[in-house]
Amino acid sequence: MVPRIWRNGPMKRHYVRDFLLAVGAMPMTPHRYRAKLFRRTGIVIGSDVVIYGGAHFIGDSHIYIGDNVFVNSQCFFDSTAPITVSSGVRIADHVRLITSTHLLGPADQRAGKLTSSPISVGKGVWIGSCAVVLPGVSIADGCVIGAGAVVTNSTEPNGLYVGVPARRIKDLS
Repeated sequence: MVPRIWRNGPMKRHYVRDFLLAVGAMPMTPHRYRAKLFRRTGIVIGSDVVIYGGAHFIGDSHIYIGDNVFVNSQCFFDSTAPITVSSGVRIADHVRLITSTHLLGPADQRAGKLTSSPISVGKGVWIGSCAVVLPGVSIADGCVIGAGAVVTNSTEPNGLYVGVPARRIKDLS
């Protein structure tokens, strides 16, 4: 027999949310339905948003995606803390937005206590393929994050950031 909490309570909502996220992530799910499925899970998604298949959302914190945003395939959103993606953002394939990490633990288990910090992505930002944005980072308006960059610190507006860790190499007008 299935426990009652699974049939009627919070567990049922949790399973329904996970199911909708999984169906939304499937490449065969049509684009016009994907944003609708994700909205049903509590993700706030603006108008004219395209999210390609394979985009994965995990965690229970708030995710806000503004208007006119493009998210390419195989992107990963770890929402242990809130994630805000402003309007006009373009996110290439295999980008990872990670809000959680571990404190350094003792020698017998270096991955200590789990911590998390929010991520925000400003207006008009372009994040290149395979870039990683780490906890607590704010990407300022008008920035370009190069392919494969690892963004460990917040950025200043209108800059090109590349490398590991990401560094500003050019001012953009």
